[in-house]
Amino acid sequence: MKTVIAAVLKRCVCYSIAILLWVFAPPAKAQQYPKVLDSLVYHYNNALQYDSTRLTINNFLQQKNITNADRFYAYLYMSFTYKRLQNYNEVHKYLDIAIGYGLQTANKDFFTAYYNCQKSFAYFDVSDFVKADSLMQPLIANNYQYLEDDDKGKVMIQEAFMLLHNKQYAKAASMYKAAEIFMQQYSPCELPIVYANEIQLYEASKQFDKMEACYKKGMARADSCGILKYKMLCTQNMYYFYRKNGNYERAIYFAHAWDSMNTIFKTNENLQKLNDIEHLLQEKTKEETINNQNTIILKNKLYFNRLIIIALLLTCIIIGMVFYREKRYVKIKRKQRLLFSRQLYEKIEEDRKRIAADLHDGVSHELLTLKNNHSQTITSQQNNIDDIIENLRNISRNLHPVMFERLGLIASIEQMVERIQTLNVFYINTDLHYSGQLHKTTEMQLYRMIQEACSNMIKHSNAIAGRISIAEDNKMVTTTIEDNGKGFDVNKKLNSTDSFGLHNIIQRAKSLGGKASIFATPKGTTITISIPKIQ
Repeated sequence: MKTVIAAVLKRCVCYSIAILLWVFAPPAKAQQYPKVLDSLVYHYNNALQYDSTRLTINNFLQQKNITNADRFYAYLYMSFTYKRLQNYNEVHKYLDIAIGYGLQTANKDFFTAYYNCQKSFAYFDVSDFVKADSLMQPLIANNYQYLEDDDKGKVMIQEAFMLLHNKQYAKAASMYKAAEIFMQQYSPCELPIVYANEIQLYEASKQFDKMEACYKKGMARADSCGILKYKMLCTQNMYYFYRKNGNYERAIYFAHAWDSMNTIFKTNENLQKLNDIEHLLQEKTKEETINNQNTIILKNKLYFNRLIIIALLLTCIIIGMVFYREKRYVKIKRKQRLLFSRQLYEKIEEDRKRIAADLHDGVSHELLTLKNNHSQTITSQQNNIDDIIENLRNISRNLHPVMFERLGLIASIEQMVERIQTLNVFYINTDLHYSGQLHKTTEMQLYRMIQEACSNMIKHSNAIAGRISIAEDNKMVTTTIEDNGKGFDVNKKLNSTDSFGLHNIIQRAKSLGGKASIFATPKGTTITISIPKIQ
């Protein structure tokens, strides 16, 4: 009676544990996994078509838009495939690759828990219970957080085995029952794992009838789900434990059954197929890498050639532009020189006409009058002769300032300014600081430039005042002529046909090794002439 009551209590405890796990276990955070890939891998693995599994996963990984989470699951399924074939080196390799992608997602804790769970199972399968338990205990302590339902059940099975391994048979039996209830609810196709482990539990207590019952349940469930691996697991356990207990007749029976299944399973053959496919994929990857590198090299060559062509075109364009600009500049300069030459000849002819007119209308007329007028008094004749002499002096002064050599540049400029202000309603201010370090011919040329600038100022600027200043430093003598007139467009004026005076100033300055610049605004014009000193 006590035995029956104890059995009922144990069963109640098992059911209670399973229900509590189901009700109070925190829901795992759902992850979006590639369902189509999961279904294909499950189908191919159950059909023992592992080469198809490998190719399917490889094709999936070649897609462009897959996430790091997708890659985690792809390599995880690859580890499942090798686990079916009991190649645990490859299992650990692909699990380690998977977690590398899992840690690059936002759900690191989920993928870490999933990774530790699968690593624990892999160590458990090869009887490395220390490593398996070290990874399992934190999962249990966290109340199976983040784990899928079938993995929760497997952890419970593993926990029950560790109890069995430590000879805590009653606790192990309770945990197996809880795991069976849980798996029946959430992952019935994984129930053969529970039954295969219960076979060992009943072997320890020498309950061979219950061993046989567990075997039958495990085989029936594996058959219904089409999972040969689980049938082999249950059969192998039966063979091992019957042989261990000296029942060789049953052991031989299960050995033959296991051999038959193994012939179908073809572990080594399937592993060789996977290795062959792995080799082919690696060769294909190498070939694609080489092709990609060649494509990149070709693209780089094309890009580099294009850059060279573009650079050559740009160089040609720049050279063409420079050549065109230089040609245009030379053309403009030649046009300006021709214009200057023509204006120079016109100016010379104009000066000749003016001198001829002055001689004819002035001196010649006065001399003729003096010759024909015999009735004039001596005083009148002397006055006429004085006028003739003054006219000759004015003509001579216009041609060349006779007193320039004696007076020098500054005094000649002052005389010119005085003469301008006497003959015109115009005021010119001077600020002249010059120590006489230019050659006399250079001073004469500078004087002519100032004279030309003042002439233009009076004739064209509509100004009422002007200013002449001379300053010098160690190397240059700088003259500035400015007015408060209406100004003009300098470029337009220099390209016109009536700009001889400005070109005269510019050319004279160049002939002396200096330069002349002209700046004009509606508020006035400034001409700056810089002449180098004698070195």
